[in-house]
Amino acid sequence: MHLHCPNGVKWSSTKWCRSLGIEEAKWEKIFPNMPNTSIEDDSRHSPLPLRIVHLEDDAADAALIAWTLCTAGIQCRVTRVENETNYAAALRQGNVDLILSDCSVPGFSGVAALQMAQAANVSAPFVFVSGGATPETRNEALQLGAAECLSKENRIQLVFLAQRIWQNKADG
Repeated sequence: MHLHCPNGVKWSSTKWCRSLGIEEAKWEKIFPNMPNTSIEDDSRHSPLPLRIVHLEDDAADAALIAWTLCTAGIQCRVTRVENETNYAAALRQGNVDLILSDCSVPGFSGVAALQMAQAANVSAPFVFVSGGATPETRNEALQLGAAECLSKENRIQLVFLAQRIWQNKADG
């Protein structure tokens, strides 16, 4: 099983699974109707891939968001983290263009993740991507300093946001 991205970037399911922390045997169960093609190195297609840290405990949600961005033509490198320790390590590595965060993962909250990014002076936009983002949740997230609070079901808003960030990065 392979992913096909219309922008010419192709990753095998093995590479997606490795990058998103999914067992390859579960790939076909998560995405049973994914088209078949092949991909290798995406770095030669764009000198400026969008570097994304994604705090998400659900592998299927993380894979779907990464696939959505890829099929929209956004060159990106998504680093999925599942807990506070790995999130902190990803922030320390730096070079982050966008942070996506579920509102809660076991033992860690999205609000704590936002505060950690703020304390570390990470300038990347912080976006909550939640399965149950109510207007109240959205308003609270924005008041705390998040760039946006989006629903997992309405990923097109995430695509538009990522395209703006990617274009700003390309424009320098």
